[in-house]
Amino acid sequence: HQPFGVNGGHSAQANSVSIHTGGKDWVPPFRSKVERVSFSSGDRFDLGSPGGGGYGDPLDREPSAIEDDLNDGFISAESAREIYGAVIVEERRIGNRPVYKVDTSKTDVERQRLRRNLRQTG
Repeated sequence: HQPFGVNGGHSAQANSVSIHTGGKDWVPPFRSKVERVSFSSGDRFDLGSPGGGGYGDPLDREPSAIEDDLNDGFISAESAREIYGAVIVEERRIGNRPVYKVDTSKTDVERQRLRRNLRQTG
């Protein structure tokens, strides 16, 4: 089950488990419960733990907080655009790490557009 959000917040992603054994990827029948799996060199298991559900409408999140989350690696640029309505106007790299800048005024305009679309479709 996905951890639910409150006060307009989105649900978090559910947990995920995939196992790679014998050259094949597979998901346990009960997603996170499996017993007696033999592993050999080169086999692996990938686990994704859910976060907490969101609090409040993501379109109300402060652009500076979104920028901090982007630059700390907590959210992707795609999530910033799609979930938070952020407009990223500057991307540069320091070594392998991207550095982002969120334009507050363009983000406000984009969020107004998204809200209008939600009202028309909702």
